[in-house]
Amino acid sequence: MTRNIIIGITIFAFIGFSYYLIKYIPKNLSTENKAVQIQSTSLYDEKQTKNWKLYKNQSFGLQFYYPQSWKIGNVDSLDSNSQSIQIDTGNCTDAIDCQAMTIYINRESNSHHLSLPQLLQEKWSIIPPNIQYISFTNPQHVQFTKILAYPDRDISQFERQIYALHNDTAFIFTTLGNMSGEVKDYNTPGYLRNLADFDNFIQTISFIK
Repeated sequence: MTRNIIIGITIFAFIGFSYYLIKYIPKNLSTENKAVQIQSTSLYDEKQTKNWKLYKNQSFGLQFYYPQSWKIGNVDSLDSNSQSIQIDTGNCTDAIDCQAMTIYINRESNSHHLSLPQLLQEKWSIIPPNIQYISFTNPQHVQFTKILAYPDRDISQFERQIYALHNDTAFIFTTLGNMSGEVKDYNTPGYLRNLADFDNFIQTISFIK
């Protein structure tokens, strides 16, 4: 009798635990090394952008607002299918705080309308199943994908690598820290301010065509 009771309790506990796993454990958190996509609502401080300048480039296909201290370069043609714009923040208040940041906007042809995982694999030789990323939409209804980790490499909290697909074009927005050509300390007021400006800058981006 006692043995039957113990067996019954064990079976009941196993069924209960199995139900818990199915019901409450997120399906994307598997032991396999698969891509993880999370929908996220980005924070946007519109007050910080009220005195920003407007950049509009019809041929590049983008418009956005940016801080007055930023210096935007010309459009450079990398090859027949890609172009790039370099932005230097120049956001330094003194020698100690002079952790400037460079932003690159790359425009790549996507004439075959590949998805982001397909682009990463076919054009940039990155294995999609090992990528972790967050998707979000800005107030201009542009959908972005922010990469969190590549195979064997987590992206630092002080880095940004964000993708957007539009029609037959892929846009890549990348930050690169620099201080006299050498990154010494990301965790400075100047660099953190630049990151905050970059996050707000992403929220102002819209496509022209």
